[in-house]
Amino acid sequence: MVSRHWSLWQAARVEDALMEDARRRDKEDLVAEVVEALLARTNVERAMPVYGTAED
Repeated sequence: MVSRHWSLWQAARVEDALMEDARRRDKEDLVAEVVEALLARTNVERAMPVYGTAED
C-alpha cells in the first residue's frame, strides 16, 4: 500500500514538472532567441523595417 502511494506521488510530481516545462516553453519566444543568438555570433545585422514608405 505504501509503495503504491509513493509511486502515485512520484508520478504526480513528474506530471507537474512536465506541465510547468510546457507552460514555460509556451511563454518563450524561441524564434526571437534564435535570431538574437545568430546576430550575436555572426556579422549579420538586423534589418530595419520599412513601414510607411513608397516601397510597401
